[in-house]
Amino acid sequence: MTKNIYKALNSKRRGQKMKDVRTYLGLSQTGIADSIGISQAAWARAEGGLCNLKASNLKIVTEKYNINIRYITHGEPDMFEEEKTESGAIGIRERKLNEKLIQALERENQTLRATTEKLGSYIEKQGEMLQEMKELKEIIKKLQNK
Repeated sequence: MTKNIYKALNSKRRGQKMKDVRTYLGLSQTGIADSIGISQAAWARAEGGLCNLKASNLKIVTEKYNINIRYITHGEPDMFEEEKTESGAIGIRERKLNEKLIQALERENQTLRATTEKLGSYIEKQGEMLQEMKELKEIIKKLQNK
């Protein structure tokens, strides 16, 4: 029998923490269950507070997604463990936010490029129209002088 590592939170609250983690990661019950090698039904029962996830499976989840195990088991406020980098500790949450920011900036850059191309085309057409107007003005002058 697997050792039960849950002590502080009741099953319902642990299940809610598991759901919070899963939804934050953007995974379905099937997706997260498959990623740790259990059935969707087993994950759903644990998430619903009907039973405990095996300690070994909980360990896989927390290690795979860099989750603070005490967030699930004891309700600690930090969902993610800190990741050590050369510049210091950065949480996976911050890294994920940075990735989202980079994606948003890339989309904005694409929009700006498209807008710049359209403006360039518009300016070019305006230049052509201005040239045509000058030519028409010359023709009108010639006609008026006849």
